[in-house]
Amino acid sequence: MRKTILIAILLFILASCRGYIERPSDTQDITTWAEFFDLWWNKMDQDYVFWSFDSPADEWDQVRKDAVPKMESYGNIVKDSKNENTRNAARLLFDLTKDLTDGHFQLRFDSNFNIGSFSPFMYRKMREAGLSDEESFELRYTSDTDSRLWNESDFIAENTKSIMQETFKIAIDDERNINQPYTTTNEIYDGCFEKAGYVTYSSVPFQDGDSFYMFLGKSSDGILYLAFSDFAFTTFLKNTHVNEDAKAVVNLLQAFQTEIDAPDTTGVIIDLRGNGGGLANDLQMLWGIFVSGNVDFGEIRTKRSDNRLSYGAWNTLSIEGMRESPYANPVVVICNSMSASCSEMSLMIFKALREQQGVDVTITGGISAGANGMITDNDTFFDAGSFSAGGIVTVRTPFSQIRYIDGTFYEGKGIVPDDVVNFNYTQFTTGNDLRLEHAFECI
Repeated sequence: MRKTILIAILLFILASCRGYIERPSDTQDITTWAEFFDLWWNKMDQDYVFWSFDSPADEWDQVRKDAVPKMESYGNIVKDSKNENTRNAARLLFDLTKDLTDGHFQLRFDSNFNIGSFSPFMYRKMREAGLSDEESFELRYTSDTDSRLWNESDFIAENTKSIMQETFKIAIDDERNINQPYTTTNEIYDGCFEKAGYVTYSSVPFQDGDSFYMFLGKSSDGILYLAFSDFAFTTFLKNTHVNEDAKAVVNLLQAFQTEIDAPDTTGVIIDLRGNGGGLANDLQMLWGIFVSGNVDFGEIRTKRSDNRLSYGAWNTLSIEGMRESPYANPVVVICNSMSASCSEMSLMIFKALREQQGVDVTITGGISAGANGMITDNDTFFDAGSFSAGGIVTVRTPFSQIRYIDGTFYEGKGIVPDDVVNFNYTQFTTGNDLRLEHAFECI
């Protein structure tokens, strides 16, 4: 039987997509690369949720047959990135995971190895930027970077912080937090905004020291603009009684919710560029105000046993509406190749709003990340998700598959905007934000 799941009821099981999730470490003693590979392969077999894409005809079994002799030849594990067999083993893992569908997937070595992490998403971005297979491995192995990634791709250079710095010319001090209340101004974005407020937090104590950036502005012709670095509002709400920075974020959120229906508001721009996701509970809090009744935007399923291709039924994901009639003003959502997880679910929500309730929605910018499965640190409820293997590596991967309400999968592909505006690094870093300019033009 298919069930409808309101995003709000996921509160007790979902954790942030921003942080690195790790299941309880196994206690098995691992001394050789062959022993490690046997454990890792089996955990992937049991806990990886995208085998319907990556091993529909049991290709994963052949991977084991081909890899075991190689791992056996690498002998004992040496936690040193300069060791030849360590490098060979890492290269094999890189090759086995680089083409996986999962956009969240990340394989991270124990810190004693002094090795970087492997990610199919990063591999795709490196190849798009013109890096060879060998160059891509070397960069991930050494945790290095390459100027081509900056110059060719938006996922590094374009985010809430850089938009505030490059486009709005806001001076951000990484040594202190800044709370600018939402108020009248004519000093931001060449006077475009007549009201604006923002927060810049280089380190939020109750967010494990993570940074957070948020900007709210309203133009002289009534266009409301919101940008925020990640979905963390539920956490800020929980801490308003003990933290002034949390109160400042909530005040901006409340100002946004008030301005949406202000008589002089003529449209809304929601900027999700560089937003890698966070708490799924925020989706209801943020976007329910645009919805009349309920909007079914997606479907979710997870594995129902340790068997590779054993899946449960698809259940509908829905946002509960907070208004009596559909939202009347146009809405523009900007995304880029780092818009992932909750950001991609947000794109699905606004696509569904347009299709089901006739809201004037335009999605613009660049193709999104293709990483929309949900991640949790609670493995009690699911037969899939993140895991560790013998103290050698930890793997970050979702417990679920998500698809759009019409059955379309965006995992590993991304959502193509209605209006694609190509990223221009030189233009962006000199203050010419072509994607934002187009968003204003859409309204």
